Amino acid sequence: MLYQEEFVAVGTIRKGHGFRGHARIEVDDQYEADFEKQKFLFLMIDGYPVPFRITESTQQRHHLIKLEHIDSPEELIKYHQASIYLLARDVSSVAQTTHAPALEGMTLIDSTSGLTGLITQVEEYPQQVMATIVINDSTHLVPIHEDLINDIDMDNMTISMALPEGLLDL
Repeated sequence: MLYQEEFVAVGTIRKGHGFRGHARIEVDDQYEADFEKQKFLFLMIDGYPVPFRITESTQQRHHLIKLEHIDSPEELIKYHQASIYLLARDVSSVAQTTHAPALEGMTLIDSTSGLTGLITQVEEYPQQVMATIVINDSTHLVPIHEDLINDIDMDNMTISMALPEGLLDL
């Protein structure tokens, strides 16, 4: 069974287009590349993720898609302004942030410098997830990126990272 935590909202169905049930959609910039590879998208219906096959997809000024079994504007209207979801595992930017909210309160261990610090906050910026780290009463911003993470140990509440030299200079 799939849970809501396994999905990422990537955009919105804005309105119908034409008379065959096409939809004009908006996809968040950070998910564009991932969305273009998809054959399915999910809509939450009565709190449950329901898959819809994308049978046509074009991008001119806007994304236009056609979903299987939606063949008229009347069938599409109930989905206007609905959020579009993809499986988290199909979204490349989520691979680096899947554990991001759970990182708050963990200890970061920098394998490069040997320094350790407490992660007090994790925030998602437009191009990067950043963690606020406190080391000896000094605050640092550290990028949370899959290329820098060596290990996440949820049992011991630690994350081991290989940070660029000088990033945690005191």
